[in-house]
Amino acid sequence: MQPKQRAPHEFERRVLLAVAGTTPQILTETLYALTQSAQPFVPTEVHVVTTTEGAHRIRLQLLDKTKGKFHEFCHDYGLAGQIAFPPENVKILTDVTGKPLQDIVSPEDNENAADQIVAWLRSFTQDEDCAIHACLAGGRKTMGFYLGYGLSLYGREQDRLSHVLVSPEFEGHREFFYKPPASQTIFARSMVGALVDERPITTDDAKIWLAEIPFVRLREGIPSELLDGKASYTDAVQAVQQSLPNSLLKIDIPNRQLVCGGVAVKFSPRELAFYTWHAQRRLAHGDAAWISWKDTLGRDNPQMNEYFSAYLAVLGHDRMHPDYEEARRAFAEGFGKDDWANMLHHVNGGIRQELGKHRGHPFELHAIKGDRGNLKKYALTYPEDKIEIKGLSLGGND
Repeated sequence: MQPKQRAPHEFERRVLLAVAGTTPQILTETLYALTQSAQPFVPTEVHVVTTTEGAHRIRLQLLDKTKGKFHEFCHDYGLAGQIAFPPENVKILTDVTGKPLQDIVSPEDNENAADQIVAWLRSFTQDEDCAIHACLAGGRKTMGFYLGYGLSLYGREQDRLSHVLVSPEFEGHREFFYKPPASQTIFARSMVGALVDERPITTDDAKIWLAEIPFVRLREGIPSELLDGKASYTDAVQAVQQSLPNSLLKIDIPNRQLVCGGVAVKFSPRELAFYTWHAQRRLAHGDAAWISWKDTLGRDNPQMNEYFSAYLAVLGHDRMHPDYEEARRAFAEGFGKDDWANMLHHVNGGIRQELGKHRGHPFELHAIKGDRGNLKKYALTYPEDKIEIKGLSLGGND
């Protein structure tokens, strides 16, 4: 039975991530909408990416110890001490030289900002006990796009994306940061002819909503090294893109690799021969290609002879190659249980390493319970018309 998926507010660590420009109000407005909803999501911490001017305004208008609107909000709604938002949680974008950015004004700034925002977001998704709520209301439009698309690349089931909406007369008002519990009167500016009219309005009339934005979760399509290590925004996008247009499984024997949907997977000669042998069986027997290690036992077993033929092709048909001679001795009586398991582990593990769990799954060797108790049989189940074997002169196609 599958364990029940936790709701975002049930996670121990709950993080509000946002991009901001010159209107820090979006942070307190988002906090208001999150915490005062029917099912509150109270962040345990707030993090924001911005420019030098945005950071300046956040420090003075939100985080000032005596007049900061963030502290006022927490006091007004009984959240003091529950949400961590220290100055160090304000991340300032930098240019390619590491200099803090005042604004995003060039293609180089734009590309660098993309890498920083996506890497910053990815670091939070590595914590399995963290639920993220990302808000893309602030900052340059490109900043919001990169935050949203980054969540699509790396987001998990518990992560959410939204845009905060404020009724027009309060949106961007320099005195309005959230709807306070007690009514306040502020003045809305408008033009009447050539004159500026300041009309009094009450905060009781303010409306703040969060528009949740559905997004496609592509995380399972990203190779593990891009999930765990440092990768650019472009690298992550290309890793996902490579799996979309091309579903061909190509076994490239001269270059000793698989090409799975456009992504190359390198194997040792012995492992590539093992996979090639299973591909040949798929092409020859279709859905009847299932085989277990016990089916290979016995001297001069025809199944093993097929494997040795594939191995010889991978080694350039060099019968005197020391690896081939060693394999003939090691597997003279067929594959042992441990040898079989070890081969499966390295083959399927190598595919998952390069393609990710979700993208790699169709290309793996799959198991089915056999007719001998718990003994499993294995086969490549990929569609036969999508399999191409290059460089195999004995059996298969070229």
